[in-house]
Amino acid sequence: MTTTTTAPSPAAPGVHSVHPVHPTGRPLEPDPLSNLLAGILSRTHALQSRAGSCGPGPASSSPASPAAAGITPSTRTQALTSNQTQTSTQTQTPDHTARLTANGWPPRAVHTLPRMTGPALVKAREILPLILHDGILILLGSTGRGKTVMAAWWAWQRLLAGRSCGRFLTAYQLFARMKQCWTRGEDADAALRGWRTTPFLAIDELQTRAGSDWENSVLDELINARYAARLPTVLLGNLEPGSEHEALGPRILDRARECGGVIHCGWGSYRG
Repeated sequence: MTTTTTAPSPAAPGVHSVHPVHPTGRPLEPDPLSNLLAGILSRTHALQSRAGSCGPGPASSSPASPAAAGITPSTRTQALTSNQTQTSTQTQTPDHTARLTANGWPPRAVHTLPRMTGPALVKAREILPLILHDGILILLGSTGRGKTVMAAWWAWQRLLAGRSCGRFLTAYQLFARMKQCWTRGEDADAALRGWRTTPFLAIDELQTRAGSDWENSVLDELINARYAARLPTVLLGNLEPGSEHEALGPRILDRARECGGVIHCGWGSYRG
């Protein structure tokens, strides 16, 4: 009569297989179907073990300086940059769209977000921890490189993290509003207050400004206030590498190098 014994499978702890044994004690050849089943159970156990170790770790302590090599993101930031969130963020809700456009984010860029791909998306994901912290970033490059869409993507990720999407404006809008205050006798400080204090700010089209001493002082004051308050800020412009020194001046560049940096979007145009 043939008897059977049960032994743990070395490939899958906790999974048992049945091996027939000859009455003399010599094991018989295992059944191919049993081997197949044992292999499936082994792989299933390995996948379950791996899935159990993929949850978010404990929340990090206070973040290191962005100037140092790598900010330690919070647990929420880690979730945003995980593979699961990369998949989930492909769906944009009407509420997200409404909130972004209500705060000045360009509708064309906002509607492009679910289809964003390529080097701009890779760089945006890499820099996201700075945007969720207190980074000051300068994005430069020729037209069509996706700079505005990158900034809108960061605003979107902030919404997904339960934070404010901040505000978007162009350099022309900023200085036109300041001039309007001057001609109407309005309080320019009050007009700047919303841009000084918004949790996230992007100023686009820096190449359109005249670069006068007055414009320089307005921009310096705004960026310095946000730097002091540790509020993330992005400046964007269709400028070539090296031109940022003349376009922005030493004070803004110094703060950007400390808290983020200058990014040259040197990849090809998304517009063909």
